[in-house]
Amino acid sequence: MLKIILVLLFAVAVILLGLAGASRWLTGRAEAAHPPSGQIISAAGRQLHVIRHQPKAAGQYPPLVFIHGAFGQAEDFRLSLMPQTAERHDSIAIDRPGHGYSERGEAAATPAQQAVMLRAGLQALALQHKPILIGFSYGGAVALAWALAYPDEVAGILLINPASHPWPTPIDTSYRLAGLPVLGPLMLHSIVSPLGHLVMQKSAAGVFEPAPLPATFAAVPLALTVRPTTYAANAEDIRSLKPFLAEQALQYSKLKPPLLILVSDRDNSTSPQIHAHALARQVPNATLIEVKGGGHPLHFSRPAEVLAAIERLSEQVLR
Repeated sequence: MLKIILVLLFAVAVILLGLAGASRWLTGRAEAAHPPSGQIISAAGRQLHVIRHQPKAAGQYPPLVFIHGAFGQAEDFRLSLMPQTAERHDSIAIDRPGHGYSERGEAAATPAQQAVMLRAGLQALALQHKPILIGFSYGGAVALAWALAYPDEVAGILLINPASHPWPTPIDTSYRLAGLPVLGPLMLHSIVSPLGHLVMQKSAAGVFEPAPLPATFAAVPLALTVRPTTYAANAEDIRSLKPFLAEQALQYSKLKPPLLILVSDRDNSTSPQIHAHALARQVPNATLIEVKGGGHPLHFSRPAEVLAAIERLSEQVLR
């Protein structure tokens, strides 16, 4: 019996070592295929990856700061909206801490902590005007935290299918396991990347339902999101999000900047009723626009409607 147990343990060890090797190889391949497309700046004691597209001539339009969602990165906006917004607006997207090519560092688990770090990144760029914050999904929670903490520094807020309130379903088991001692690192550095590469396209298709995957999404570096450290950051973000939102949601009536919310009629990732519609009811003078059939990432599936919303909010804050 002991011999059988030892053989089984040896087999498991060999499999885990093989998976760990595959994980390192996949991570290296992903980073070689998708190097940083912006600049690395120092802010808040860490390195942040910033993508910035500026118009050829300075104008009156407010700067835009794009904040990505879970399993995303600044690159998402470079590929979707920034080529158009940069015709008028100074357009900036920053990888949230632990995502893309931004360092995680300490105390980065909540939207409020991440808002502080992104604000520091923005201050390092020395903008001349207050920005409009554009938050998608988890990035919506960050934009709201930013505007609540620093209301006089924000010109307006545009949210795209935001996460704004706690939800009734439990946190996914994989995210909870990722935070456990011993088992978490073992899982992260063995099965996460190989399994992630197998399912990421199917998972992305589910996020877009009922919309099809748009052609522009093909260039998104999904492989970067299933690196062990990036998955760990996403898992920690999501584990911390529900209790954080339970507290933050009590403050929404105090929001000062103009708020425009784009919400899908169907969304498999963020319930429209639990989040966007509830938020619109809480915030005086908030504007809510419902989009039909776009699924979750409207900046890819319905870019024209998002761009129109940006210009609508921009005109509002310029009055």
